[in-house]
Amino acid sequence: YFISKLSHLGLYFFVIICASINLLSNNKIQINDTTINRGVISEIKITGSLSEANVNDLKIILEFNYLMIDIKEVIGSSDFIMKCPKIDTAYNIDNITKTSMTISCNDIQSIENGVFCILKVEGLASSDSLLLLKPMKLIVNGKESENIETRIGKIFIPGTPIFQTFPENIGNNFPNPFFEETIFPISIHEPTKVKFYIYTTDGRFILSNEKPNEMLKLSFYKDRTEIPISNLNEKLEKGFYRLKLLPDNMRFASGEYYLIMVTNLGVYFKNFIYFK
Repeated sequence: YFISKLSHLGLYFFVIICASINLLSNNKIQINDTTINRGVISEIKITGSLSEANVNDLKIILEFNYLMIDIKEVIGSSDFIMKCPKIDTAYNIDNITKTSMTISCNDIQSIENGVFCILKVEGLASSDSLLLLKPMKLIVNGKESENIETRIGKIFIPGTPIFQTFPENIGNNFPNPFFEETIFPISIHEPTKVKFYIYTTDGRFILSNEKPNEMLKLSFYKDRTEIPISNLNEKLEKGFYRLKLLPDNMRFASGEYYLIMVTNLGVYFKNFIYFK
């Protein structure tokens, strides 16, 4: 009887230990609810736990509405799970209201209930004031983590809702530098014909949209739908656009270039780097 009791007691402790180990092995990504202001750079922490040891590469994939925030940079620290001082980012903007951003770092330490990284974020004027910042995936050493807890951050951006009143501009392209294709977010303030030109930094003309070509592709976002623009020389209505550049490596050498946009209101430019 006594031996039987010990046997049951041993099994009981074995189950508790296994359960404890399983709990400790959970990876966790959390984004706390917070408030940021429009036109001001704010910090948003990504917190949580990483249980694996010997991690050489870590990626976090986030989803958010690109029209509501501009993530300027992602910062790591020797005290964080992601120790890279400046963390690499890559965007997938197939759906601008559900933009996917991959955060990557190869200098990692395992910490329980710590900080992964800090996002430097600017709130943008938009028709909404509540942004959901969603952790979608955690990829450890190239393998998606299945045992993960996540918390979606509710980011409140106070201010009077803005409907189609935004500065005309060319946003930062991504990726940059690049070798296959890159995307420029563009906003148009009023109906206008738009001319796009690409020059080298020493002033040599490369291409424009005045003649049809397959290297410039423009899309318009309306009611959360992407609408391809087949004729880049027709008048564009005001709103948000995405210009995709797919360089022909016979015409583009590795180096720095300028994209120039000309509208009724002004001339705008953005530099970028292409390599092959």
